[in-house]
Parts: sequence; C-alpha cells; structure tokens
Amino acid sequence: MTKEELQEWQDRLFKDQVEAAAALNAPLQTYRNWLKGRADVPKPVERLCVYVERYGVLDPAVKESR
Repeated sequence: MTKEELQEWQDRLFKDQVEAAAALNAPLQTYRNWLKGRADVPKPVERLCVYVERYGVLDPAVKESR
C-alpha cells in the first residue's frame, strides 16, 4: 500500500488522522510516518485497511465518519 492509497483510505472512511490511526490500533506518529512515506505500511496493516473498509472498525470505541 502506498502513502497515497493510505490517504485515500483515510479520506473515504475517517475525518482525521487520529480516527484512522485508532481504527488501525497504531500510534498516531507511526500512522503519520506511513502517510509521509517515512516508513512502509506493513502488510498486516494493509489487510486490516481492507477489513475495516468492508466490515467496519473492530474497536467499538472508535467511531466511523461514514
């Protein structure tokens, strides 16, 4: 998953980086590093993005902005 694809995923599902990072159970700084291309998005996170888009967030405390 490229940083552009991650940004598009976020734009479709969440209103900000904080919500998107929480949906992936990732620290906010790590998520921002992925968005800026400083670190590659791990394959398990890429698969989790697909899951979240299809079925919703795993943690009910995280609200979706759909």
